[in-house]
Amino acid sequence: MLARLAPASVFGGAALTPGPVAVPAGYAPKLTEMSFELVPAAPAPLLRGIAIEYRGFRNDAPSPPAQREYPSACVPVIIDCGAGWHVATPASGYRTVRTGGFVAGMHDAFALVRSAGPALGVQVDLSPLGARRLLQLPMHEIVNRVVPVEDLLGRDARSLAEQLVDAPGWPERFSIIDAVLARRAAGAPAVSPGVAWAWGRLHATAGAVPVGELGSELGWSRKRLAARFREEIGLTPKTAARVLRFHALVAGLRTAGAAESWAALAAAAGYSDQSHLVRDVRRFAGMTPTELLARVGPQPAAIPA
Repeated sequence: MLARLAPASVFGGAALTPGPVAVPAGYAPKLTEMSFELVPAAPAPLLRGIAIEYRGFRNDAPSPPAQREYPSACVPVIIDCGAGWHVATPASGYRTVRTGGFVAGMHDAFALVRSAGPALGVQVDLSPLGARRLLQLPMHEIVNRVVPVEDLLGRDARSLAEQLVDAPGWPERFSIIDAVLARRAAGAPAVSPGVAWAWGRLHATAGAVPVGELGSELGWSRKRLAARFREEIGLTPKTAARVLRFHALVAGLRTAGAAESWAALAAAAGYSDQSHLVRDVRRFAGMTPTELLARVGPQPAAIPA
């Protein structure tokens, strides 16, 4: 999921809704200095291909509003040291559930997330294949769902939360997470080289490479490719490509906004025409393109036809 989870994004990617200003990892403000903070950090180099980014967050607001989170190309893990979360996902029929820390699988529709009170913790954005290695479960089992982090990480989840609370600052917290993920990765089975290659092609082209071309180059049928993707990514290649195109569109809205026409934005994101863009925005964001622009784009939020 995408936009920022008060203040970090539950479903990964760049901030899609107005959020706090990030502060350097070495800065440790006093609780009286600010009402929120967002501290991004890169995982250790040995976790390349597994973990994408860390974001430490704190939001002292007692009851922040719910945020609409959009699909993205990562699997976020929320290590919660605060009041917990209220989450409504497609798999639950948008029935709100209360949870502590959680793992959000790949999504093909938006979700709604609200902290249950003051928020404190770290968001760990994993690549889909990194999540497959670390969690060691069929990734389709958590598509469009959030799962309590303890159910998937067991004692590591409980220990992590305790260690993060006791750590003196964000750099130390990120180092603790590095160590835990590296230990889990060391004993984790490898993912399918074929799926890793196909996902890499899709990701590098923002979903533009034809799915049939991927199967042909691998010597796999469409059925086999789809089955392997569901097992190791969560989504089928076709749906994953749509999510990646949508992500490219959002990036274009954030940077270009009104400077580009809808037709130009659609073409830049890999859509064959505007009707496909409209379809995907309604599916993934639950709103019109104009409404999405108003949420994520620069002001003034208007795009010529």
